[in-house]
Amino acid sequence: MKVVFFGTSKFAVPALEALAKDERFTVVAVVTQPDSRAGRGLEVLPSTVRAAAEALGVAVLQPPDINAPDMLQQLKAMKPDLLLTAAYGQKLSDELLKLPKKFALNLHGSLLPRHRGASPIQAAILTGDTESGVTLMGMTSRMDAGPIFAKRATPIGKDETAGELHDRLAVIARDLLMECADALLAGKLKGVEQDPKLATKAALLDKDDGRVRWDRTALEIHRHVRGMTPWPGAFTFAPTDRSVTRLIVVKGEVVDVPSPAMPGTVVAFTNGIEVATKRGIYSVREVKRSGKRSLKAAEFMRGFPLPVGTRLN
Repeated sequence: MKVVFFGTSKFAVPALEALAKDERFTVVAVVTQPDSRAGRGLEVLPSTVRAAAEALGVAVLQPPDINAPDMLQQLKAMKPDLLLTAAYGQKLSDELLKLPKKFALNLHGSLLPRHRGASPIQAAILTGDTESGVTLMGMTSRMDAGPIFAKRATPIGKDETAGELHDRLAVIARDLLMECADALLAGKLKGVEQDPKLATKAALLDKDDGRVRWDRTALEIHRHVRGMTPWPGAFTFAPTDRSVTRLIVVKGEVVDVPSPAMPGTVVAFTNGIEVATKRGIYSVREVKRSGKRSLKAAEFMRGFPLPVGTRLN
């Protein structure tokens, strides 16, 4: 079966590697987003998927617009049996979805119809879901609304971050795809339509979404820190003598006792920096300053003390 694979983030890598190494499939091309600038030096870096594809010896395409007429013609000439997307980052046009002889499928990091959209893994943690998973679905003109061919669920750990869940779901996505391989090859995948009444949306995140709102409950803040880790990072601001310093909260835990002060106020230091919230205390266990390495709370406080009464915002 001839496959054109679309992906950009490392979520897609295990599935790509499995397809490329399976003799029943031929990955004729990998389509990924153009190289972007990253890091403090703004170095131009290839996507994780591009690096994986090149290591596998697969041709790579990086169009700024996947739906441009020249790309449509180039992909049409490949005569693919299957288009498969996984965390690609561009919406495929109806014309493109009509190209494959058998299927146009997507591996989505949620249990659809819950958390359709760009940030399903973060959304599952932010909303307090007890489980997440991967859905193999058919692509249509509507975002993540196509028929469901297969699902696999997994519990979300009480302290699991979005990054940790992401990496687990990437492996689950690969395994789910391989379990469906025989049906794919035979053209016998059977889909079930989604119930739109059960659909929720997971909006695209930006850097500002990481800001900690201390007027929320300690449990909500714990979910926020986990959901924003590693990107965009859960951050707050601490006052200093002359200005304010941006701090990234890496890890913490809920202390189920009444808040004795205004939300955002440092009330104690035991095993962590204990901060008052709308309800309960949030104990910051690991923190870092922008551009610095992550430190345990005790080590951080030795170099950057936050006296009781300090107000984070």
